[in-house]
Amino acid sequence: MLNRALRGAALAIFLIVAGLGQSLLAQSSLGGSINGTVTDPSGATVSAASVQLANQETGVVTPTTTTSSGQFVFPVVSVGEYTITVSAAGFSQSVIKGISVMPNKPTTQNVVLKVGATTQTVEVTASQVHLETETSQQGTSFDQSTYADLPLALSGAPRAATAFSDLMPGVATAPTNSSSFSEPGEVEIFSQTVNGGQTLASEVYYDGVAMLQTNVAGDYRYQPVPVEAISEFTLVQDNFSAEYSRTPGGIISLNTRSGTNNWHGEAYEYNENNAMNAGGQFNPIVPAERQNEFGASIGGPLRKDKTFVFGYYSGFRFKSTKPNFLTTIPSAPEVTGDFSGLTNAHGQVKIYDPTTTTFDSGTGLYTRQQFSCNGVLNVICPSRFTTVAKDFIPYIPTNYLNNSQDGSANFLGAGFTNDSYNRYGGKVDNYFGSQDVLHAFYGFSPYQVYYPTEVYKFPFTGIGFQEPDGAHVARISEDHTFSNSVLNYLAIGFNRDVATYTSPRTLSKLTFGIANIPDVTPAFSFGYGSAGWGDPGQRIIENGIALSDFVSIIKGKHTLKIGGELRHYQDNTTPISSSQFNFSSTEPTRSLHGLANVVVLRIGT
Repeated sequence: MLNRALRGAALAIFLIVAGLGQSLLAQSSLGGSINGTVTDPSGATVSAASVQLANQETGVVTPTTTTSSGQFVFPVVSVGEYTITVSAAGFSQSVIKGISVMPNKPTTQNVVLKVGATTQTVEVTASQVHLETETSQQGTSFDQSTYADLPLALSGAPRAATAFSDLMPGVATAPTNSSSFSEPGEVEIFSQTVNGGQTLASEVYYDGVAMLQTNVAGDYRYQPVPVEAISEFTLVQDNFSAEYSRTPGGIISLNTRSGTNNWHGEAYEYNENNAMNAGGQFNPIVPAERQNEFGASIGGPLRKDKTFVFGYYSGFRFKSTKPNFLTTIPSAPEVTGDFSGLTNAHGQVKIYDPTTTTFDSGTGLYTRQQFSCNGVLNVICPSRFTTVAKDFIPYIPTNYLNNSQDGSANFLGAGFTNDSYNRYGGKVDNYFGSQDVLHAFYGFSPYQVYYPTEVYKFPFTGIGFQEPDGAHVARISEDHTFSNSVLNYLAIGFNRDVATYTSPRTLSKLTFGIANIPDVTPAFSFGYGSAGWGDPGQRIIENGIALSDFVSIIKGKHTLKIGGELRHYQDNTTPISSSQFNFSSTEPTRSLHGLANVVVLRIGT
């Protein structure tokens, strides 16, 4: 058993010092930040003004005061819609509504106070047009309501938010990649480039922590959280801030949904059925294909303005048939030992009995006699069949297209797909007053995919893995405000992926009595095709743990941000032991046909 552990730790220390009005503020990866300057009608700054930030969905209020230079900042703000209320002695209260906070982006909202009594209120609606002046980092974001309205087609796998990356500017499929990938998501991860970068170089973040994978970094092929449980999608494309300095590709950042002060729930189903598809002009038979994705979610308050929960379930079922294809298998006469019709471009192909081998010392040559049964040449008598051959022949299909023995296609192969996915999880957000916020998320996704190619009978079914898998993802983070000028953000992430890749024959213990081989059905190769895929599969367990922490310190017009990240990778791969027998098309029978060798050779003796 191969058991290897990869343990890696990457520590990134970053320090950013700049003018506050032009700095990248310390937004959390769970959200963004809000900053601004409070001035009077003459443009003079107003110090010691009270600034309150209220989340319009949860009602949670976070207070601060302006500095001596009239600056205010909320370094870590969850994504959503907010209202800012500013009041100061000698000025009317100012209320700005509809301030949108997007993930990984600072939002600037300056406030001009009007002279008047503090009992007077001036309401303003925030502008939805923002010019990015805080950072050179390039990225594209949109929220759940936006991508809920976008069509995301069923494509043989559960819908995933990572698919939206194809819609982003600067994202393209590498033109040099000519592989014909068939597993959903393979084209994206193996061919996608961001801003001309290399493939296989992206990362996927959930709630500010990367999915740590040792096999393929940022694997898009399967994501354990459904679209309906994602609140915001962001693709960070270029000029990464210090937190994202480890990859030459793009960063897909996904924030999971939270509950609000009102209970909301939804149920959905997406269905595609070949019964609703029309046949073509030249191919009126509609291939069987049934896709069904369904689920439900609910979120709301456990304690109003304090504790919020959100839970979800999503299921996906997919069944389809693969296109038929022409292939060659041992012909009906050949499985009875009759090779008299075996021909090539030069005529009959003679097969020779290895038990009749003689050596001519004068010429130094070996000679053999042509097979003969009851006087008929190129026929192997049934009495010569080995036990392994007798036991294996029933697994050769009999619905031939023809009885040709010239090596041309004589069988119509097929295949099918039968996949089942389940994804469920939940999130809790708790506000301990105005200085501490705790976020906790867990998702689990057991799934199984089965996509064999059918030629020989089970368990000698051709290429195709049966994969009983499961993926776990957990995130815990805390925002702690020590004062109006010092804030700490701590995040811990864990993900685990258990994947068992097995070819159909590894599910069987049919060994035909062959000695000294693993207790798994062997594969047989005849020189022009194989009964049973040669790759028996493997079991992979990937674990990833990440710890991220940073402190934001605001001093006058300057912001200091310092932090680090520790990553732990672990990979345990155990190959499945099996055996494969490859029969030459030339030795020892000189038959140009591997089956003749299966018939007469005593395997394992």
